[in-house]
Amino acid sequence: ESLKSLPWDSLLENPQLVLLQAWLMQSQHRYGEVNTLLARAEHEIKAIREGTMHAEFNALRAQVAINDGNPDEAERLAKLALEELPPGWFYSRIVATSVLGEVLHCKGELTRSLALMQQTEQMARQHDVWHYALWSLIQQSEILFAQGFLQTAWETQEKAFQLINEQHLEQ
Repeated sequence: ESLKSLPWDSLLENPQLVLLQAWLMQSQHRYGEVNTLLARAEHEIKAIREGTMHAEFNALRAQVAINDGNPDEAERLAKLALEELPPGWFYSRIVATSVLGEVLHCKGELTRSLALMQQTEQMARQHDVWHYALWSLIQQSEILFAQGFLQTAWETQEKAFQLINEQHLEQ
């Protein structure tokens, strides 16, 4: 509600607020609104059309695309984001890496998907982004199960439950 009350010009003065508003919309499954908001901001702020902010927008767009059932677009956007993001922009890197892992999972490329989900978990734990660490563990368990590694899949689920307890992620 607070972001909605800000005038559009105020949001444009700080593109991070536009990004925050878009992430909130994404978490509410308002995918069409996310893309509309980001496109409008890019249209009005020429500096966003390239560089780090553009890469962050692409990482979010990749997440929206995979959530909306468009893995090809998600893959394209996640790769663009990873190419453009500076190394220190860890949150968007975690998002883009997770999306790529999920795309590969959808395509049946389980070995590569597992490696990306393990990388996502490592980055997420390193930067205390616990919901992505948990998501990556769940994905790893699914992949391991699909590969027939039932014991390892179960152990990975146990790691996920342990993370839930340690980080108080119960909801």
